[in-house]
Amino acid sequence: MLRVDTNISKSTTTDDRGSYLFNDLQPGVYKVTIEATSFKTVSQRDVRIDANAVRRVDVELQASGVSEAVEITASGVVLQTGRTTCRPTGSMTCLSARVTGGPIRAGRASFSAASR
Repeated sequence: MLRVDTNISKSTTTDDRGSYLFNDLQPGVYKVTIEATSFKTVSQRDVRIDANAVRRVDVELQASGVSEAVEITASGVVLQTGRTTCRPTGSMTCLSARVTGGPIRAGRASFSAASR
């Protein structure tokens, strides 16, 4: 919170509900700035504080710079369509597969699999 005519500032921290309180402010015009990690900074200018009065300033914070990354790591057996052998590793089971029923269309294919 910055008093505009004197450039004197005060700061505080919100409670667990997001509420904040400044006590003993001198009457005048202030600029209120709210900053929080992962949110855009919000400023309200020309906030008038009068003597012996309570002034409420509500703001809505918008997310900023939030990103999420998902990393997928996998290993397995490469399917070789001309051969029916594979080398199992760990608890992997080898399957022999052949495509039947003509050309493969998007979303439809039939497989005949036998466990080895």
